[in-house]
Amino acid sequence: SAITELLRYNLHLRTLSLHQEAAHPDTTEDDRPIEPSWMSVLPESLESLFINTPCLETYQPLVATSSLPSQNALPAPRLLAHLQKLIIQGPYINGSIRLDLLRRCPHLEVLRLYIRETPFDRCSVLANVLYEHCPHLTAARFDGHPSDESLSFLIGASARGWKSFMFDGTQGSFFGRLSAKAILTHASTLENVRLEGCTAFTSTDIQQLFCSAPKLKRFHGISIDRLHEKDLALRADELVQSEWVCTGLESFACKITHVPRPDVLIRTNGRALTSPMHTTGTIEASYQLQGRVYEQLSRLCKLRHLVLGGDIGAYGVKTLELAMKERIVEGRFFDPKFFQAGYQYDCLSMTLESGLDQLKGLRDMRAVVVEGMAVGLSNPGELDWQKEHWPLLDNCRLFRHGYFSDLFWSLFLE
Repeated sequence: SAITELLRYNLHLRTLSLHQEAAHPDTTEDDRPIEPSWMSVLPESLESLFINTPCLETYQPLVATSSLPSQNALPAPRLLAHLQKLIIQGPYINGSIRLDLLRRCPHLEVLRLYIRETPFDRCSVLANVLYEHCPHLTAARFDGHPSDESLSFLIGASARGWKSFMFDGTQGSFFGRLSAKAILTHASTLENVRLEGCTAFTSTDIQQLFCSAPKLKRFHGISIDRLHEKDLALRADELVQSEWVCTGLESFACKITHVPRPDVLIRTNGRALTSPMHTTGTIEASYQLQGRVYEQLSRLCKLRHLVLGGDIGAYGVKTLELAMKERIVEGRFFDPKFFQAGYQYDCLSMTLESGLDQLKGLRDMRAVVVEGMAVGLSNPGELDWQKEHWPLLDNCRLFRHGYFSDLFWSLFLE
């Protein structure tokens, strides 16, 4: 193929991005699938490889190759000794093709894979290959639909321990307790964690991570698709139980819930709030708890992003109304329990009266996202306070398509 010939004569290539070049996978004379020829001639000099191209998913190594004269002309696959970053998007490269490729990457550090497990493509086998043949692997993003057990195998596939880990869940259905426990085993090495819709990673798990991950710089549990994927939440009463060790945290994106708010009695639609969080207790007790939360946050002296919520937006509200009425969105059936409400009342007040002044030492703050929350940051006194103590605050630059976005993930694993 043309791509094969091109790669043969580019022996010093460092970065390669393939899109659709293997749309017609190689086959034998009797139409049995074989490994795409371009995989055998990938240059040893490659440092970064991005693949988004369909290959036959049923490929299995052939025992005999006597009927493959054209393939015999190809050299044996090279060891990709310099490859550090491999991104395979979509469910196209899997099975033995993927395993063979990974066995050739002894210095791989960053990996993104789409997981669609089949009886012929088990995550346990994939995890063993990663552990044995990619001993330097410390950063991964997994997409797709592995089972909880399978995902836990993959989380255990880093021999050195994960530094960066990201998983996109679907309404939390596939990320369960096994996966949550597996992540916590890497707490000593973790620096960046992003979990989309993985609500099985509970408030207790989040608190345990913050109390045992001294190198943690980013924790993102606020979902990009906030309508269908629920945010991760940390209960205020758990948050204050023990001191965090992740004092170098730079980006915190997670709900803080179960804050008593007897000062908030009416919903935005005019209906009364009936939860004990609003109908019992005193404002003094509320401020006491909030003060302890602010004290915990104040220890994060490098904090730049504080993302506590975010509105689902006009489109989300309209879609939610349609879903609740018709129970169908874009042809898919949804149970209303999977939808996330667009407003939070049991949150930090974010007012000077509640203890906000304890955060005045966080002078590197660039973004504070509290959309869709019952907060007082827009009060005149609080606005003046922000200008004085958070001079670098600029929320506008941190949104993409209406959602908060940390460029780390787009540059590193996307």
